[in-house]
Amino acid sequence: RGKATVHFIENNKPQSISGSSGGLATPLPTLRRFKINPSFSDSKMHCIRSQSYGHVMKIAMQLISYAHHPSRLDLDSFFMQGNPEEHLSGIMSATEDTVRNPFLLMFEQYLAPKIPWNDYGIVGLSIIHIGQVIPGLTLARQLRRRYPHLHIVVGGSVFNRHADLLDDKQQLFKEFFHSLIVSEGELPLDQLVSHLKENKPLHTVPNLIHLEGDKVIRNPKTDALPYEQLVCPTFDQLPLEKYLMPYPVLPYMSSRGCYWGKCCLLYTSDAADE
Repeated sequence: RGKATVHFIENNKPQSISGSSGGLATPLPTLRRFKINPSFSDSKMHCIRSQSYGHVMKIAMQLISYAHHPSRLDLDSFFMQGNPEEHLSGIMSATEDTVRNPFLLMFEQYLAPKIPWNDYGIVGLSIIHIGQVIPGLTLARQLRRRYPHLHIVVGGSVFNRHADLLDDKQQLFKEFFHSLIVSEGELPLDQLVSHLKENKPLHTVPNLIHLEGDKVIRNPKTDALPYEQLVCPTFDQLPLEKYLMPYPVLPYMSSRGCYWGKCCLLYTSDAADE
């Protein structure tokens, strides 16, 4: 086990925490109460004065990880011991684990109170990486319990690749989300919103997986919209200055799909449709 020492400033006094990868000597409640002052700059944080802000964030992620050991949070992903995202029982327990899942408290205290959920009727969650499964489903479960009027729909490449495993996972639809969209979601999501507004049955919404009674229903799939019909996204309401980047970075799509579309190594929804 490696040994680590984290230096920081608290109440204008230099502090440090030392310990092994198995846990720090500092009690967990102390670590959970510790917050990094957003007003800190390189000149004030003596321990990282000559290093980048990226290193600052890595230290912050390490502190959070120590407080929820053995879980590990970094700038790219989130990992819990035993890979609970790989099976239903693990998902059920991990999304209620207040010790090892830092997102429970964060969503409850910082995210949920800031959004007027009663003004909305549908919430969509995109889960595109295995490390997003537990955080994403933690949020979905909280919203499902607190705001029963919301329709929770999920999508993203993770569920798209494993959609064939959902036939006996009725609990996911009962506890976390109401429906799931596979493959490209522009047209299906638009149809889902229209059906919910008009109180229509969901069996005609393309690419949708949902629950009827106790049976998982898979609606017929439809072709993805051609590139020419896609709407240009807007980022006007996003606080881009708060993103952890040295300058704003926006996604740019100049084409969609592949004229060949037969390569087995691709797992994008465009390739899966072929």
